[in-house]
Amino acid sequence: RTRAHTHTGQQSMIVGAGRVAASRTRAGVLLARRRMAGGSLEKNYYVEEWNSKRETTEKHFEVDEKTVPWLLLTVCLIPFGIHSLIKTEFDKSTHTCINDKIRAKGSL
Repeated sequence: RTRAHTHTGQQSMIVGAGRVAASRTRAGVLLARRRMAGGSLEKNYYVEEWNSKRETTEKHFEVDEKTVPWLLLTVCLIPFGIHSLIKTEFDKSTHTCINDKIRAKGSL
């Protein structure tokens, strides 16, 4: 090996050590900033209430005369409407890569 190859290897080790030291310094600064705030953050009551309701939705959900129509609409009618629109578009399509009926007619 030449002297240049050896020097490059040592230089990369020094740069690598510098990166580790820099990352430790950044972590120390972040820890110091957190400690400056008093060590803990004040929790917002409304945000915490929303989070707890969001996490336990299945426990609070009730089926009654108000929710049944919305369930039928969102679970049955809207998906069926979207499916029927897409199916009619595919059936009307003249492209053989989309509509198998046209491909079958062309092969007869």
